[in-house]
Amino acid sequence: MTVIADPVAGLVEFLKADAPDVEDLTSGRVFGGQLPKSENPAEPRACVVLRPAGGAGQFGGGYQQFSDQRIDAFCYGPTPHDAYQLWMTVHVALKQLERTVRAKTLIHWCRPTGGPLSLRDSSTEWPYTFASFQVLASEIPLA
Repeated sequence: MTVIADPVAGLVEFLKADAPDVEDLTSGRVFGGQLPKSENPAEPRACVVLRPAGGAGQFGGGYQQFSDQRIDAFCYGPTPHDAYQLWMTVHVALKQLERTVRAKTLIHWCRPTGGPLSLRDSSTEWPYTFASFQVLASEIPLA
């Protein structure tokens, strides 16, 4: 079975370990994929969810062992304003990411692909702001 590196896991680890402003706002509540069920009964609070969003694919292909993909950042908060403030903090951290290895993934860069959109989660009613990022990463997991 061929396994490729996971840029979502790499970015989650990056935001937890290397983005102190995000850590200050979220107390480590940065997740990949979806908001854990353990968070649902709680009142709305600051947390970040990163998930693949399709698209991108401008770089890599064929026999190249790197690629870019779009990843959405969902920034939740107790109020729409708090969610937007968290998004601005995540935006700066990801945009300024320098080549790094996190969660066995070599991430070259992370670029915003559009502006933020503020909504409410249909299942929790929590306010959130989200935007997409294009991420270039190696497909080869590092030891």
